[in-house]
Amino acid sequence: MEEEIEPHLEDIKRYRALGLDGKALEIAKGGVLKPYRLRDETGNDVLGWATDFPPEGACEAVFVWYTGSRYNDSGNESLPCRLPFPKDFVEQFVPEWASLTERTIARTARRFDQGRQP
Repeated sequence: MEEEIEPHLEDIKRYRALGLDGKALEIAKGGVLKPYRLRDETGNDVLGWATDFPPEGACEAVFVWYTGSRYNDSGNESLPCRLPFPKDFVEQFVPEWASLTERTIARTARRFDQGRQP
């Protein structure tokens, strides 16, 4: 499933790096909305084995949007400016994950403020 979302995360990162935040945000919103809709899907054998994937995938999309980056194996990526994930989108489309998105950003912000990578 990670292979499925990886290109979208890379698109968010690339658009952020190019300063195309509007496009990056739309991809990030999709990266939260799609797993949200999948979370309760019944009869999906794959999700039956990876029940934690929908919220983890959504958190990854929020993280990449917020930081504009993603860690590589060596942990050496630079992190551009942070941008908040829109609360109005969360409230309207993924209300049950409001605390999930807020915690992702808060945890990431604390780590940045402490001078560490999340």
